[in-house]
Amino acid sequence: MKSTVKFLVILLVAQIILSLGIPLSSKDMTAKSVPVNLLTFDEDSVDKLIISGPDDSHVQLANIDGRWVLPQKQNFPANTAKVEQLLAQLSTTQVTHPVATSKSAQKRFHVSDNTFERRITLKAADKTLTQVYLGSSAAMQQVHARTDKSDDIYAIKMATYTIPVDSNDWVDKSLVQIDKSAITDLTVNGLGIQRSTVSAPEASEPNEHAEPGLSPAWEAPTLAANKKLDNDGVNTLVGLIANIQYDAVLGKDNKAEYHLSTPLLSLTVTTDKQDDIDYQIGKDDNDRYILKVSTRPEYFALADYRATALIDAAANDKLTPMTEKEQDSAVEH
Repeated sequence: MKSTVKFLVILLVAQIILSLGIPLSSKDMTAKSVPVNLLTFDEDSVDKLIISGPDDSHVQLANIDGRWVLPQKQNFPANTAKVEQLLAQLSTTQVTHPVATSKSAQKRFHVSDNTFERRITLKAADKTLTQVYLGSSAAMQQVHARTDKSDDIYAIKMATYTIPVDSNDWVDKSLVQIDKSAITDLTVNGLGIQRSTVSAPEASEPNEHAEPGLSPAWEAPTLAANKKLDNDGVNTLVGLIANIQYDAVLGKDNKAEYHLSTPLLSLTVTTDKQDDIDYQIGKDDNDRYILKVSTRPEYFALADYRATALIDAAANDKLTPMTEKEQDSAVEH
């Protein structure tokens, strides 16, 4: 009797194991525990990425002559570092046990062919190399993922918000930045300012836009004798110009609504290569700041805080503040 009960218990346990799909051999268990790459592809061969999101939103990135560009924006330069970081992340992501393997689970985890948070397609010479679906959140900084070649669903370290489908989030926003140490001259509000051959002493107050150590010294040869050029103020303006970063690319049409015929700010800088670069900032009918830089054919949207900082730094009272005598005279009147 005891042997019969023992046999039935063993049989019941075996049935439970089989119904759960648990492999019986330790060899199979070990094999399943070995990490493998989620995707297998050659990073260097990828020349096109298509990132799709819900509601038919998508962005395309293409590698043309060794440069990543945005075809949807007339091949405007993309943020190459950001693209390469995504490719590296995809090529090195490893997985072990799937969290689900059935087709019915794909919709639940938002990784089905038609229901997903992101679908990333990698191509080479117009041939699809691989495709991965990113779905619902699995945990902090983790999402559920599935490739087009398998029904297995995994939890991987990735966040969909770092893979946007808005092309403006992939543009190279440092494109109009220049080396501030290369700026030798600038003209603003009719005032010509040039770099002096001597260095100015340390700024009296910390200046995040100025170079560390000794700040460059500036002079304005045509400035009236009773006026004084504020060196810290010039360095602040130069730093803001050099590190300017736009928000979005608006296209190449100079629209009347940009009001750049009467700009809020217009200035020119000259570099040590004798290149003149013109900057204009306007404000459109929707109170959005517009930037035009002569080195690019496009017009750009500029964040309010960046635009106002530049306009304020270029003001006469920041570059040539009143002397103590003028301040005293102003108080008397």
